[in-house]
Amino acid sequence: MFDNLKHSVYTSYSAIIGIGFFLLFYPLLLLFKLLTFRKGLYLLFHSWARLYCFFTGIDLRIQGRVVQEGGVVYCCNHFSSFDNFAVYLLWDKPFTILGIEEIARLPLYGSLFKSMHVYFNRNNAKSKVKAMQQAMQRLENGESVVVAAEGGIKSLSPPEVHQPFEDGAFIMAIRKQVPLVPFVFKSNHVILPEFPLKYLHQRPCEISFLEPIQTVGLGMKDIPTLKEEVYQAMTAALEGVTESRADLSKKSAWNLISEFR
Repeated sequence: MFDNLKHSVYTSYSAIIGIGFFLLFYPLLLLFKLLTFRKGLYLLFHSWARLYCFFTGIDLRIQGRVVQEGGVVYCCNHFSSFDNFAVYLLWDKPFTILGIEEIARLPLYGSLFKSMHVYFNRNNAKSKVKAMQQAMQRLENGESVVVAAEGGIKSLSPPEVHQPFEDGAFIMAIRKQVPLVPFVFKSNHVILPEFPLKYLHQRPCEISFLEPIQTVGLGMKDIPTLKEEVYQAMTAALEGVTESRADLSKKSAWNLISEFR
């Protein structure tokens, strides 16, 4: 009972901090969007994310930070909705998230997301192809792309990574012959457990960047091998991470986006 009360109070406090800073920045975010000043948008979102973590006591721990010149494909696991926020902690310059259409429909943030990133309808093959084409164009322009290898929040027992991986990240990296850089969110599923999506917990946000994988000379036939290499690297990096199991008997009204399977 006491733990639930503590988590409820912390969740409410965190929501006030997050929404408060977002609304404080929103007029400037909207101005930068109208001026198509993308660098300003990303800098503000990065600042918002860092301020949120500071005021909520979430310590950011990044291991093996990879700095790449030009566009690369970043490929990550996806265990929690907190990942969608945590990605802004990583970069203060333009990058592209390959995300789902539901995010683009969110109030206020959705319109900003559409101007910054690329989104698709997961039930529409043409929409997926169009989104990948847009993302690859940004790679050509020297902007990195971030893709969740699992294609959504699908693992019901983190840190077990859900398989099979979607092809998108691997196709883009091979077609553009750019490095594929895996990284893992190691604790976000503990900070914000997904099923049910209910309470935030004050834990360090741990993120590990893994060794880049070169794709020069690879073709479409190499996708299965590349997927397995990334899967093994992620699994090794997540070894020893706190386990969590989904409780699908409890439905949460918050869980509007993260449809699994």
